[in-house]
Amino acid sequence: RNSAVQSAACGVCTDVVKRHIRLGTNPGNYDRSAEPVCSYAYESGLIASPATMVYHMAPAETPAELAADWCGCTTF
Repeated sequence: RNSAVQSAACGVCTDVVKRHIRLGTNPGNYDRSAEPVCSYAYESGLIASPATMVYHMAPAETPAELAADWCGCTTF
């Protein structure tokens, strides 16, 4: 693959997904102490309906690292 294209794709994917990702496996099993930004947008009335959430398990320390892993980018 073209490394510049892959790097750009990883950057875009990570930037979008980090706002929607939860550390866990499903709506009943995730780390409730680290809600993604989009959940607060709904709760505060900035958006009309709940945003789509992504659930993923990985040894990540930040939402960006978790999103990058979900996107298939090399992070660890």
